[in-house]
Amino acid sequence: LLIFLACAALASLFLSGTSDRDSSNEDYFLAGRKLGGISLALTLAATQVGGGTILGAADAAYRMGPLVNFYPIGVSIGFLVLASGYGGRLRAMQLSTVAELFETRYGSRNLRLFASVLSILSLFGVLIGLGVAARQFISALGLNASVIYPLFWIVVTTYTVLGGLRAVVRTDMAQMLAILAIFSAVALVYFSAESVPAAIGSPAPTLERAPWMDWLLMPLLFMLIEQDMAQRCFAARTPRAVCGAGMGAAVLLLACCSLPVALGVQARLLGMEVPEGENVLLLIVGQLCGPNLCALFSGAVILAIVSTADSLLCSVSSNLSCDLPLLRRWIPAAPQVLTLCVGVSAMLLSWVFGDVIQLYMAAYELTGSTLVVPVVMAVLCERVRKEEAYAAVLVGGLVFVCVKLWEPPIPGIILAVSASALATGLTRLVYGLNTPAPYRIASEVRTYSQPETKG
Repeated sequence: LLIFLACAALASLFLSGTSDRDSSNEDYFLAGRKLGGISLALTLAATQVGGGTILGAADAAYRMGPLVNFYPIGVSIGFLVLASGYGGRLRAMQLSTVAELFETRYGSRNLRLFASVLSILSLFGVLIGLGVAARQFISALGLNASVIYPLFWIVVTTYTVLGGLRAVVRTDMAQMLAILAIFSAVALVYFSAESVPAAIGSPAPTLERAPWMDWLLMPLLFMLIEQDMAQRCFAARTPRAVCGAGMGAAVLLLACCSLPVALGVQARLLGMEVPEGENVLLLIVGQLCGPNLCALFSGAVILAIVSTADSLLCSVSSNLSCDLPLLRRWIPAAPQVLTLCVGVSAMLLSWVFGDVIQLYMAAYELTGSTLVVPVVMAVLCERVRKEEAYAAVLVGGLVFVCVKLWEPPIPGIILAVSASALATGLTRLVYGLNTPAPYRIASEVRTYSQPETKG
């Protein structure tokens, strides 16, 4: 396993290349907007096939049965939405961040700042949580996390700092191909095995008892507003490239996530006991495939964690650099410095603070509650108003607070998004009936981050 990880680290550093210190944000954070269909499909899938998706899906399948497939199905539907034209429209807008929509479409710098801060907090919180999960997983493998984890994080931060999104995409492609190869080997052993489950565990939960709506709709909604997903759409060579890549990513994701779910269900059927601190996925792979293939599978899980971590690192840095110009004045250096600061901060906080992750997860939920409706409208609607965005954000945020005080019978974020959409529709109706003022069209607005042209 250590040899495999060392080879993967060296390959990642070799593939990363370097980015010019004086390169623009477009070159560093968007790879010059030159990503083709294959590279885009692989990096989209790699971003979503994280360690949490693999380990979490297997654990949930062990506890709750195959209904956990609703989660990868929700993510795949999100990819198909990107492929259906949503991602292409994002690419055609020539943006750098999702938050930029609030200025280019709604003409509000304040809303852009609000959306950017929420995105930074939520993605940075997920990055910290990913660091905690990586450290715990390394410890579960019997390795010295005090040594391996910092080295692991230094490698991820180094190649992201050196090459920006271009380095992230190159390593994502290599990591995704390695994950597919190892998963295929495990699947071949699993499906060729002649063993039959000897015992049936407790019955799987019914559809009413499982949080299937959360599993299906939450990833779908966040696929529409997440900076890491949108960043890859912005970086595509053409809008058409996003369409093909979205469909390819959906297939890759289902292929990768089906195996952990099947193995989790198999462990349940076998009545396997999972000791405290152990992972059901590694136990069942070790039992079915032997120690050597299990070690490679563990390495594939670490690669999956890396493929998500570098994406989050690059996305947080892009928000900081593109949406917060004052920060650039305080740190008058290339975007590499911001990326380095984010990576080091995430590693330190993952060691020191464990209980703040719930706070950041709340920020993640608040992001979905307030931003889904105005972002989707800005992408799909020809004409929009600033008042509609404010109504969506305020009502979504208010419902989010109420849900924290009182638990409704339906998922809170679904209720918040529905209320936000209703408020937006009413605002659109009122202004459409009572005021002749034109809606704001994207071409009417020039953001402060774009230089003025002379002549």
